[in-house]
Amino acid sequence: MGRDIFDRIVDAAKVDVGFAHLKDVRTGEHDDAMESFFLAETLKYAWLLARPDAVDFDGVIFNTEAHPLSLCRRGRRGDLGRARTCPSEQPVLRSAVTDSP
Repeated sequence: MGRDIFDRIVDAAKVDVGFAHLKDVRTGEHDDAMESFFLAETLKYAWLLARPDAVDFDGVIFNTEAHPLSLCRRGRRGDLGRARTCPSEQPVLRSAVTDSP
């Protein structure tokens, strides 16, 4: 489903220099604008759908701007009772680049 949504966004909004607003989704008419949140949030969620191994989804929660926030307890006062203790060496985001032969 996520791939279908992403493909439809690309088909409807892709232009030579990036992506454009749609003035009307029924007609597909473009507006000469692109909000920064489209790249910072919408495409980040699409990337996360395509790379489910890139994030420890059991160890994070996402804010509305698609930033992963750790659920790991760091020993500070005021931690949420449901926070879990995580190994300090385990990153919240895994490397997006993998070694290839």
